[in-house]
Amino acid sequence: MNDEEEEDVVVSGGGAEPGSTVEVTFDDGTNPPITVTAVVNPDGTWFIPETDVTPLDDGPVTVSATETDAAGNTGVPTTVVVVIDTEAPDGVSIDTPVAGDDVVNQEEAPAVVISGDGAEPQSTIEVTLDDGVNPPVVVTTTALPDGSYEIPATSIEGLNDGPITVTATETDQAGNVDESPTAITVVKDTVPPNGAVINTPIEGDDIVNADEVTTVEVDGSGVEPTSTIVVTFDDGVNTPISVAGTVNPDGTWEIIPTDISPLNDGPVEITVTETDSAGNSGTSEPVTVTVDSTPPL
Repeated sequence: MNDEEEEDVVVSGGGAEPGSTVEVTFDDGTNPPITVTAVVNPDGTWFIPETDVTPLDDGPVTVSATETDAAGNTGVPTTVVVVIDTEAPDGVSIDTPVAGDDVVNQEEAPAVVISGDGAEPQSTIEVTLDDGVNPPVVVTTTALPDGSYEIPATSIEGLNDGPITVTATETDQAGNVDESPTAITVVKDTVPPNGAVINTPIEGDDIVNADEVTTVEVDGSGVEPTSTIVVTFDDGVNTPISVAGTVNPDGTWEIIPTDISPLNDGPVEITVTETDSAGNSGTSEPVTVTVDSTPPL
């Protein structure tokens, strides 16, 4: 019996003689027992009205049903032992950081995992993820014998970008609910960056000659100051050449002079892949230059 149930306990049974009386007694062995007279039906079934047993202590309680027939003969009591457990669980923790940094990016949003510990073994843990606008995402799991818990990978793609409140509510096996559930806030950021711009013309005329091919310089603007960038040169035939760049506080960026001589003469596509601080990636519009490193005959 949990905290909500102990105020209106109902006990019923059968096998009584019509005309008998049945007394039901609740006894915790410490406080005065609570005795209630049952209603006996013509078919021998019986029940007691809703009974408040809150004066009894938490722990095992012996419930006895004693029948006395119309002649005054009293039978041997039938007993069962129930447990009163009215203490709410202490609550559980939530492991942080969620998704490695408490920021859920585009790749992580389809499969968010929440875990923690501190639960009573076999308690039910209800994890709620709520953006305050859309219907919350609610997932239930069962605590392991060591008190830890983990929900399966869960999609929060239906929630808006921005702050997400994650709440873990524990309900113990008796049905008592943690009244102060643990809550943390994470940020959902699934919008890929798309502002990177490559400055042109490259090498003054978008043509890379024999003198320039080993020291090609590329720069641009439009990236988030906390992003990282990678510039890729691709001739469509050979292995592309990728170079990490430097991002400045004003969103401009550049790469060191780069040797692209392993690429074939002809058109070479240059792109910038920007990865923001949340881990979302976006690729710029390509710029095509012509490599012409073969001297005239």
